[in-house]
Amino acid sequence: MRQLRKGPLFTAVVISVLCALFSGALVGGNGVGWFAKLDKPRFIVPLWTFYLVELAYYAGGAAVLFASSSTSTTAEVRWPP
Repeated sequence: MRQLRKGPLFTAVVISVLCALFSGALVGGNGVGWFAKLDKPRFIVPLWTFYLVELAYYAGGAAVLFASSSTSTTAEVRWPP
């Protein structure tokens, strides 16, 4: 069984957290208050579901970053073949 490499995992988590903080900074401090004041249709999902989707999005991004950074390749790629 392969051992978990902590360096790529740490890097993937840090990059994902920084991206989440940056996107939160772009929205600003009053994004939730602004959203609450909007006239929304009845079929829209509650705000907490958006948080769950965002969490899944950044966790998926961290998983892709970890998988791509922990894989080492030694094959030489030539184009055109």
